[in-house]
Amino acid sequence: MKVVITDQTFPDIREEQKVLGCIPGLTLIDGECTCPEDIVHTCADADAVLNRYNYITEEVLD
Repeated sequence: MKVVITDQTFPDIREEQKVLGCIPGLTLIDGECTCPEDIVHTCADADAVLNRYNYITEEVLD
């Protein structure tokens, strides 16, 4: 299972890794996405997406 964090304001994703790291087979990706194209590329094969500030537009979802 691939989970992508599209953006975040913390220095790292340590807290997310602590919470989600116990799930077998889960890969957590720090996407560092800054535009819709980044989100599309990074999340194309993701099973789940965690998003903070990026706008998830209709074009991104398509």
